[in-house]
Amino acid sequence: MAWNEEQDLLLCREILISQPYKFPFGSRERGHCWSEVANRLNECHQPRFAVDQRAVRERYAKIEKYFKNRMAREERASGINGEESELDQAIQDIMGMAEAAQEEIIQKVAENKISRDKERMTAEDVRKRSMERLSETQEREKFENETKKRRSNADTLEFLREKAEKEFEMKGEELELKKREIET
Repeated sequence: MAWNEEQDLLLCREILISQPYKFPFGSRERGHCWSEVANRLNECHQPRFAVDQRAVRERYAKIEKYFKNRMAREERASGINGEESELDQAIQDIMGMAEAAQEEIIQKVAENKISRDKERMTAEDVRKRSMERLSETQEREKFENETKKRRSNADTLEFLREKAEKEFEMKGEELELKKREIET
């Protein structure tokens, strides 16, 4: 099929509506969105389309590549900015939204990985504890209780020591102020 600018503009409008880029690459949802775009374009009577999912994806990739190359050429040509058409604006919008959606997908994948790692660690810990003998369990619990008590006592003593030092400094400052008042 030979594409013209009007058809490219309709394609970009449909992509902005369907937003196939908000789904991960290669997913069924993304493919379904591209199929919907192709179906809606085929339903148009003016201009006439005869496209499938693959043709739509390839055409958009070609348009985007051409747009990026043209922008780079204009940027190198001493900062000349030509007039932006509606198609150029639509491509920029799609690229911006696609970039934001890709970052969001990467963030979700990272969060899922972290939660899976936490679940795996807790499962391993539970498995390890269930395989312990009674004597090992008692020994581990005794060790955990001792470390907790030591920490709390040490923390309390450190807090009281700091508090006493601050009070001592404050009283020293008050005495100096009183001496100065008496002298004046």
